[in-house]
Amino acid sequence: MKTNKSSKLTKAILVTLVLLVSASSAFAYPPDNAAVLYYKAAVAYERPDGTMRDMMSDLAKGKMKANEKIAKHIESNRHVIEYISDAGDITNCDWGYNYSKGFDMMMPALAWCRRLGYLVIADARILADESDYEVALEHCLSVQKMGCHVADKMLVSYLVGTSLNRLANNCIRDILGDMPEDLETLNWLKEQLVKIESKFPSFQTCIDTECKMAVMEMWPERVEAVLMCAEEDISPSDPNSLAYRLSNADNEFFERNRDCYKSYIADIQAVLNTAMPYVQVYAKLHELEGLLEKEAKEKDAPLTLIFAPAFRNIYSIKVRGKTLSNATKAAIEIYMTKVKTGRLPDKLPEGLPVDLFSGEPFEYEKGSDGFILRCRGKDLSDKEGKIYEYEFKVKK
Repeated sequence: MKTNKSSKLTKAILVTLVLLVSASSAFAYPPDNAAVLYYKAAVAYERPDGTMRDMMSDLAKGKMKANEKIAKHIESNRHVIEYISDAGDITNCDWGYNYSKGFDMMMPALAWCRRLGYLVIADARILADESDYEVALEHCLSVQKMGCHVADKMLVSYLVGTSLNRLANNCIRDILGDMPEDLETLNWLKEQLVKIESKFPSFQTCIDTECKMAVMEMWPERVEAVLMCAEEDISPSDPNSLAYRLSNADNEFFERNRDCYKSYIADIQAVLNTAMPYVQVYAKLHELEGLLEKEAKEKDAPLTLIFAPAFRNIYSIKVRGKTLSNATKAAIEIYMTKVKTGRLPDKLPEGLPVDLFSGEPFEYEKGSDGFILRCRGKDLSDKEGKIYEYEFKVKK
């Protein structure tokens, strides 16, 4: 019963948002706002049960092959896929978010865009299995375009957009290994990937928005919302609790927290705006986190710690996503070389996109059935210092 109520509430919210964001273009198709079509897709999508959700996710990630149930589910949502495809070709995307709500702001698009991404990529894999490679690749590009639209202005939306981009890139990698050699298609795909990547929102811009949102919370009238973010009991009965301290704090306390937080974000941005390699940036971000903990204690500015994200980990996710994109683009150049020469190159051609973990060209390993592009630098946010490698097959 609770699930049904939640589903109905979500659908009501989505319908309301469709009306809000489409008011200025009620009779135009496609509308001048991509969000209209994404919300329509979310409303029209026939909600899969838990088993189907898992199968769709596994198929989209290449962990299983399609079956009759999945194919039927996708076919019943063909119009949803068309909405998403049309939305990707629209430049403007205003989700209608009320940023004045601060972190209480509702962002229903994030959860449903993930599910919609699985739907489109699952269909792309089915199309590739049916040798309809061009449409399969177009589906992947549609999900990347949705990722650009979703990434928007907040760090959480940036991460969802990055996740969608990664999902699409992994599918593209598998399609490249199956499709026949076609220089025209490879050139087209290369141009599209560069074009879409240029539109992906800036990481630094998202940090600026996150800072503004956090600062909005650091006021006496937002105490209850702050305690919810900190997962603290809002009852100020314990003099040692954060709730008690915030309920009895003066304006100077909140101003001190705002100033401390803005100073921290400025330091973060200064590091990110340098040309330092990943290893040095990661180390600097780690150092700033330690300094913030010390400063927050010395200045009695606990709110800065509540609202300070783990920037070094988010930065690593950003680098991981862009490195995968670079590997995909580098692989396309290698496939193009094979089309032109009849064989894979013996060594990595010069001038290709690089591994951003090391700032150096990928390590290239040629095999009998394809090639591997391997990072030379470690992901420092991974406890085991993972080194990523991307395998690309070659159709025989």
